[in-house]
Amino acid sequence: MSSGTGRGQRVRNKVSQLTTVRPEGWARAGGYSYVVVESVGRRINIAGQLPWDPVTQTCVDGDFAAQWDQALANLAAVVRAAGGEATDICELVMYITSMQEYLDSRDQLGASWMRHIGKHFPAMTIVEITRLIDPQAKLEVRGTAAIA
Repeated sequence: MSSGTGRGQRVRNKVSQLTTVRPEGWARAGGYSYVVVESVGRRINIAGQLPWDPVTQTCVDGDFAAQWDQALANLAAVVRAAGGEATDICELVMYITSMQEYLDSRDQLGASWMRHIGKHFPAMTIVEITRLIDPQAKLEVRGTAAIA
């Protein structure tokens, strides 16, 4: 970890050529990064991943945590299929149908995050919406990755 004069703290991910930036004096973000800079590599645009079983293309049964787990598994799988790893993900947007379900499930969500993404925290936004294309789905996640 190095600190640029007046530019905040920077952490370079040697595998994927991503640098996270934290403005000087700011507290560390909890579970995400404020800014992720892609310095080299291929940019991958990840389509929205629903909590679908990848074979049947139907939404998995279960609560918010079970659907979160499946959506993250799908996300990691498509990044690997493109030649990357979860640590190459630089941005995620989570669309959820209930902020309360998300907040109530945070402990379980963290365990799924560690299992599929690890200790890597991309720039992330969570948006509550009224519905998704699949009426059974409680969330969808899309993003970008940078592969060296």
